[in-house]
Amino acid sequence: MSESKNFEIKIVFDNNCLEGFKKGWGFGAIILNNHSKKTILFDTGANFNRLAYNIDQFNVKLEDISKVIITHDHPDHSGGLLKLLEKNPNVEVYVADSNKEAYTRIVPSGVKVIGVKNMIEIDENFLISNELKSADKDPIPEICAFLKVDGEIVVITGCAHPDLGHFVEDAKKLGHVKAVIGGFHRSRMLDSLEEVDLIAPCHCTQRVDKIKEMYPDSFVEIKAGSELSF
Repeated sequence: MSESKNFEIKIVFDNNCLEGFKKGWGFGAIILNNHSKKTILFDTGANFNRLAYNIDQFNVKLEDISKVIITHDHPDHSGGLLKLLEKNPNVEVYVADSNKEAYTRIVPSGVKVIGVKNMIEIDENFLISNELKSADKDPIPEICAFLKVDGEIVVITGCAHPDLGHFVEDAKKLGHVKAVIGGFHRSRMLDSLEEVDLIAPCHCTQRVDKIKEMYPDSFVEIKAGSELSF
């Protein structure tokens, strides 16, 4: 297996899109794990129809999805979940442990919901981070994904409400952080991205120009329809 094909990441939901795809407020990514041959969906965007359309453009079938990760309980990341489960009820759903009870109540009977509190490996070289919480008055619990690629780590975030830097520091315990992809929200810990090879902010990231200014050689623009492989 070549180094560039350990994982294939296909952006299937974002505020912006490439030609031939549909945009919508939110985030979602299909991750093809070429170690295990599993298809994993990371967040579902706000709208199932747009999500399904974009997934289809990549020639990925909904019934091939084996696991779904919902990073946090906001509709722009979980809105497509229930209709997805109508099409494919044979998936495992991973959520922040603080949200497990709520999701267990709403998913169809028989769908397994796993709450994640501490970092776990859910597939070969595919981990979910510790549950972190934002510093808001009403804290937002959130998880993200860590992909192991030849001893380095690719971080994929939904919104990073607890601050992107905390997730990146978590990932650094596993190895050098090779890439950080997804929504960075209002992150103030941008110094945590130093020495990261590829930085690809999208969706809710509010300091895109600052990130591009700080890391011009690492910055990559992504949107629905973008593909990355590691």
